[in-house]
Amino acid sequence: MSLGLFFRLTDEQVAPLLNFTGDGEDLLELIGEMEEEYWDFACEIDKAWDPINCSLNPEDKDEPLGPKGVIGGARSLLDDNDLGWVTHLNPSEVSVVSEYLEGLSDEEFVKLYEAMPEDLRELEYGPDELEYSLGWLSGLRDFYTEAASAGQHVIFSVSF
Repeated sequence: MSLGLFFRLTDEQVAPLLNFTGDGEDLLELIGEMEEEYWDFACEIDKAWDPINCSLNPEDKDEPLGPKGVIGGARSLLDDNDLGWVTHLNPSEVSVVSEYLEGLSDEEFVKLYEAMPEDLRELEYGPDELEYSLGWLSGLRDFYTEAASAGQHVIFSVSF
């Protein structure tokens, strides 16, 4: 499983991604170039993106945006899900997700994790993965709060 990475970007910084017209591999290459340029605005989430997403949005529902948006964003910028995910939230959507995460207690996340459907559970499922996910979730809350306060877009990327 690959490492997940978030960026909080201004309108100007996100424009090349939103206006991109190349193929999926070229989009992932552009993301790689952005990693160097915008590292100060990044949030690593290691491999915790998967258990967090499977806990918050196990049925891959479109609504509400809060749980889905944390990892899945409001829209995908990458057409080929076999290559990975590149998702986007605009500033108003970032605010919705930030509010959701602020209201999500660790205890509530534990309940969601424990209710994760068995077909979504990886071999690592259990107390260690739960603790690992909670650790990364804490940093993700701070990241979304900063992005919402600054009126920034959020991009999530992971390549497979």
